[in-house]
Amino acid sequence: MALPDVGESPRHLENLRVGGGFGSNPDGGADLDHAGNIAADGDLTVGGGVAVGGKLNLGAPATLGIVGGVITITASHHRVDTEGLASADDLDTIDGGSPGDLLALRSVNTGRVVTLRHGTGNLHLGADYVLDSTNRMLLLICQDSGWKALSLLD
Repeated sequence: MALPDVGESPRHLENLRVGGGFGSNPDGGADLDHAGNIAADGDLTVGGGVAVGGKLNLGAPATLGIVGGVITITASHHRVDTEGLASADDLDTIDGGSPGDLLALRSVNTGRVVTLRHGTGNLHLGADYVLDSTNRMLLLICQDSGWKALSLLD
């Protein structure tokens, strides 16, 4: 692809818009602004390594309620609530992940305890994990056989 009128070598693009909105409102395309910020609405696939020189943001946690021992994730960061706002509930299965996905889970409320049950559903954690505080977070990774615990943070 030839880039007309972009100056002498090395050539720099000031703004690039592919298929849509710009900045904080991407609408199906990819945008690169003059400060080097990229906004994309969709998946980004990188064939090589990724180095993060700033911060890695998983976004604000969306709340999911347990239904029949199951949650279906939609992002990498969630708060989990008990079914019917019960005082305690077991989480046996996490649906919606792909191998390599990272997932951070926290409880919605200290008065509603969520227990992630090892060896049931698709959780292979080594032990049960109890989320009994809004400060306690479990970091998991999805593998072919299900979800495995990476770290419990208090």
